[in-house]
Amino acid sequence: MPTSPYFPSYYGGTSGEQGLVQDLVDEQIKLFGTDIYYLPRTLITDGVLDDIIYNKFESQFQVEMLLQNVEGFGSPSEFISKFGLRITDEVRFIVSQRRWEAASDSYTLTVPTRPNEGDLLYFPLTKDLYEIKFVEREDPFYQLGKIYYYTMTAEIYEYGSDDISTGVQEIDVLETLLSPSILLFMDPGGISNFTVGEEVVGDEFLAKADANISGGSINSITITDSGSNYSSTLPPSVTIGSPPTPGGVTNMQTSGDNGVFNTNSGTGYSSGVTYNTTTMTNYGPGTGSGLTIRIDNLSGQGGVTGFGGQTMSNITIINSGSGYTKDLTGSSGPEGSLVRVDGGNNDLYLRVNYVSVTSQATATANVSSTGIVNGITITDAGSGYTSAPTITIDYSPKDNRAEVKSWDATTRKLEIVNRTGTFTTAETITGLTSGAKWSPESYDTLNNTNSEYDQNREIETAADDIIDWTEGNPFGEAGNFTGSI
Repeated sequence: MPTSPYFPSYYGGTSGEQGLVQDLVDEQIKLFGTDIYYLPRTLITDGVLDDIIYNKFESQFQVEMLLQNVEGFGSPSEFISKFGLRITDEVRFIVSQRRWEAASDSYTLTVPTRPNEGDLLYFPLTKDLYEIKFVEREDPFYQLGKIYYYTMTAEIYEYGSDDISTGVQEIDVLETLLSPSILLFMDPGGISNFTVGEEVVGDEFLAKADANISGGSINSITITDSGSNYSSTLPPSVTIGSPPTPGGVTNMQTSGDNGVFNTNSGTGYSSGVTYNTTTMTNYGPGTGSGLTIRIDNLSGQGGVTGFGGQTMSNITIINSGSGYTKDLTGSSGPEGSLVRVDGGNNDLYLRVNYVSVTSQATATANVSSTGIVNGITITDAGSGYTSAPTITIDYSPKDNRAEVKSWDATTRKLEIVNRTGTFTTAETITGLTSGAKWSPESYDTLNNTNSEYDQNREIETAADDIIDWTEGNPFGEAGNFTGSI
């Protein structure tokens, strides 16, 4: 016979009963639980084989959870393995299903409806990070037809080359203290200083190019290094240096202090001297600043002659400045900016005839199927360039990256964590925030400076003395250092 419609089955409770049970669960967790930080994981892959390079934990949110194993960590918490002493303290946390949905609603999770394996939990009591290994989401099994909480089994997080930047100081500091760290000593002659916490990147696989200009515009871009390991489906960005600021002076003529053309202007000036200028406000628009000139040829009174349109043959613009207004010949509106040349007897006046009009050039990169940059397409040649601008191609996905733990400018000692590879002595390491540029003189990836117990360097050295690896170690290596085999 069919089930009675007047008595709900175990699997088909009413919303009122379900809400009551959920309220009781939430109340118990709020009374006896702890506010736990949840850190969602972002996977960084190589983009080709989809292999995971490292993980990023860049966001966090708090939600109350109940610690289930109140008698201590799960067993065994410490044991000796073939890799040495391992600490795998295990904890189990319970989180309300309803509170979970509310707390995680605005965050991007791999599986959005529940806690995710691989994400991290920060437990303020022990000040440790735990990695979620398993999420039990059907126990008890649909009591009254609904799931009310999730049970997460987590173990002490084993630090690798992962980036933890949550904005919570007590969490972020764990990365610096516990992640594997190595030292690099840099060659003399570097530029600027690295800042702690910034990302640094090498240029071993970086593509490079130079620009050529004609008539103030870019007419070609020549690749000087094709780089490697780029993606043809996601080509790197190309950044072209900016042209001079618009409104720079390109042509002037001698004038009186009222802006009216004068065949001779100024007295007491010297040839071969560079002078600053002052923009006059009693005539014309009074706009512009920064113009400097050099007087090359003097008139008989120590000024500049502009007879026959010769002003520009007697002076050289050293800095064209910016913001000036050109002469509007035949217009009843404001005419060109008027400047006074500071020096001499302060009576040399020049009126601006023409100013620069500039526009930014743009380009895109072309990547071959083998991952090299084989061409640059100019999408806008720009205008107003007076010299060839720099061409910057974005870094290759293969270029090594790391985070600065410390930097000593005196000893040129750089300590880094979260490496994605091994920097070489042939490349330049750039700080993406500071702009610092230094080349490694020596490195050692075997010695973990964050550990007092690692003996990788001693073991590697002893092994090299026992067996001849001059043709390479067929079993692979855990690390290396400058000059080792």
